[in-house]
Parts: sequence; structure tokens; C-alpha cells
Amino acid sequence: MGIPKLFQELGRKGLNLVPVDVATIAQEPNSFFELDLFGTFFSLIHNVMSRKYIPVRARAPPTPPPAAPPPGPAAQQPRPSAQRCGYIIAEVIRNLFGSLQKVVIHIDGDRCVEKKKAYDSREAERLTILNRLDTLQHQMDQRSANGQFTSQTIISRLKRDLWRLFRFDDDDKRCLIDTLRAAGCVVCPCRTEADLCIGSRACNDGRIRYVISGDSDLLIYRNVHRVLRPLPRTRGVFTLYTKEDVLKTLDLPSPRHLELYGIVNDNDYSDNIPTLSLARNAEIIRAIHYGDMRAMRDMYINEARRITRIPIPSTYFDMAYRCFHDLLQTLPDQQHVELNEEFFARQASFQASMHLRYQVRRQQINAALPAQSTSAQAAAVQAAVQAPQIPMRRPSDKTVVNMYRPVFATLSDQQLANKFPGRQLQTLPPKDRIQMLHPRVYQ
Repeated sequence: MGIPKLFQELGRKGLNLVPVDVATIAQEPNSFFELDLFGTFFSLIHNVMSRKYIPVRARAPPTPPPAAPPPGPAAQQPRPSAQRCGYIIAEVIRNLFGSLQKVVIHIDGDRCVEKKKAYDSREAERLTILNRLDTLQHQMDQRSANGQFTSQTIISRLKRDLWRLFRFDDDDKRCLIDTLRAAGCVVCPCRTEADLCIGSRACNDGRIRYVISGDSDLLIYRNVHRVLRPLPRTRGVFTLYTKEDVLKTLDLPSPRHLELYGIVNDNDYSDNIPTLSLARNAEIIRAIHYGDMRAMRDMYINEARRITRIPIPSTYFDMAYRCFHDLLQTLPDQQHVELNEEFFARQASFQASMHLRYQVRRQQINAALPAQSTSAQAAAVQAAVQAPQIPMRRPSDKTVVNMYRPVFATLSDQQLANKFPGRQLQTLPPKDRIQMLHPRVYQ
């Protein structure tokens, strides 16, 4: 996640989002890329794992030779969804950057002690989502049992909560790493967080390094100078942030001031001081003299105590200081095992509820149709096809569907095209098409 609203703050201060051509950057002889996989392609991974994304023209990957099972009582079976996800990601990277060898893919490792604040927040959010899903699922099933149609508002809430419940578990992660390597990608399985692994790698060989991630905290690390951020609600469109542009936009004197700016603001490791926002922290840090980072942090804490009159302990930012400045993260004594079975169980339950919902709608539409004999239906269809058009203003597609719903139930596609020439009925939204063709499509 990074520092909340940092990209919005940069945009508010005038740093415009200009799309860049990553293929042109990749053609530069000295350029290479370091990719935070989950920070960049989490939406794609979610859609592939939940079977919402099926590539139309995916390059057929070579079938890797079967690996020997590892020693032990039980060997891990390959996971088809994770394998498919790996080959799709490799194809996307090849299409964007041209060569898989110019991109180093960093994948998050085990949980660290310093990020406990973010993990606790995610766990509290997960419990809230589960309770809300139980309530909405019960409402949906109850309405279907009573013969009532569930509104689209409840469906949208269920889909949104299911999206936020998704986690990429450890077994799928190991399978993904093996698949990416089999496809020819350069993979770095990080010890802890991928952003720390990227931020701790210095580039001193004369090459130009571009970091690809949607997390804003990568702008803070002193070894990172260029960040390619995927633009929200787009596919394959990136914008470039440079350290010089960020410093100029925030009006900070040096990269060390920017590092302090990331430490004291709200991030994955520590909270900001109450009442001190991004803009107010920039004003405070701007007046701090350049020096040792620990001394600059103490100067900020003293100034924050004076402004807020809150007794802030000197160890308030220790977790963020260890990650952003010391570039260290500690593994806990007992590792957490990430599982995603709950998401797939909830998704299967939601799909079953959607099937009941469509059955209820089908019963409602069939009940509204007049009971006619076969000859009467044929006569009604013939009369409807040969009836002259009523002169009126051009109605919307949804109005046409509501007006002629009983006729649509008995007309074929060709008769529909003859009845309404020029009307793009095949491009209607799914809800209208269900209302229009439900008795024939969902037999």
C-alpha cells in the first residue's frame, strides 16, 4: 500500500500524470527494470486466480519437464491456476518490455515484525468483510427462497467484498515462482517485503534502473530514483516519477529530507502523529537543517511535540526508521502461513447464490408471459412481426426491451433484427439481455 494519498498529494501540488511508453524505455541499451509483482499486477493475478480473466491470444508456453518430487512424506502438487497465472504474467511482461531478461521480478517473502501494524489492520478489515459477507449472503439467499429478486446494489457489495478478501497463499506463490522461471523470467524471491529488497539494491554499474510498482513508499528509498507507476483503471499504461520531480513538487531540500518525510507520515510500519498531515509534515521537514538522519528525526519529534502538545516518545518511528533508513526487516519466531481457501469457498457460495437469483428472475418472467396455445403464439408472433412501426421519438434500448418483452420471449434473433432494424440489441447490458432473452438463453 505504501504511504496513503501520497500520489494524490503530488498531483494536487502540480505533478501531472503523463503516460510514458515503456517499450521505448526498454529499447534503451542501458535500461533495466525491477518489478514489484504484487504491487503492480495484483488485479491481474486476482482475475486469473478467480478465473475472471482468460487471455484471447495467449502465446502457448512450452511445457516444462516434470520436476522430481522433493524429499519428504508428501510432495506439493502443481496448482493449475498459479501455473496459468505465471505464464500469463510472463506474456504480459514480454508484450510490455520486449525481453524477459531486462526485468527482474520481485515477489514478497515471509511476513516481518516491522509490518505488524499493516498486518493487524488487514486482519481487522478481513473480519469486518467476513461479517458483512455473511449478512449480504443471507439476505440474498433469503430473498431467493421467498421468490424475490435480489437488487444489483447487494450484488455489487458482495463482489467488492469478495475482491478485498482475496489473498495469494504460500503454495500458489511457490508454484508461481517455478512457473515464471520455466517461462524464462528472472525472479527474485525476496526474504521479506519486495519493496525493501528493491530499495536496498544499489545500481553502481552505470545502467539506468526503473522500478515498477503501484506502492508509493518506493519513492522514499535513497537507492530508488525512477518509479514507473501503473495508472489506476488502465491496462499497460504507466507514468514516470523521478526523485528530482518529487523533491521539486514537495519543495524539499534533499533526498534525505524526502526519506524523513516517508518515515514520519502514515505508512505500513508506523502511524503519523495525529493532526499532522502530508502537507503539514512537509512544512516542518522543510525547515529542518541537513544532517544525520537520527538527529533530523529527533528535531522533527521535538517540533511535533511543540505543535501538537502531545508527549510523543522518541521511539515512535523506530519501525519505519529501520525499514526506510537502515533497510532492515526482522523475521518473527513463528512464521504466518497464508491461505486462500476461504476466498474460493466464498466465491463458490456466491456463484451458487447468483444461480438461484437467475432462476428467480426466470420464474418471474415466465409467470408474466400470457398462457397461449402453440397456434395462438404463432399468430401473435406473425402479427407482431408484420405490425407497422408506431411513429414516435427514438426510444432507448432499455425502453424498447420493456415495451416488447412478451414479444422477445418468442422471437428469434433474425426476427428481432427484422423487427428493429438498426437497433444494436446484441450490445445491450447483461441485465437487459436477461430480461429480453432469458427464456431462450437460460434453458
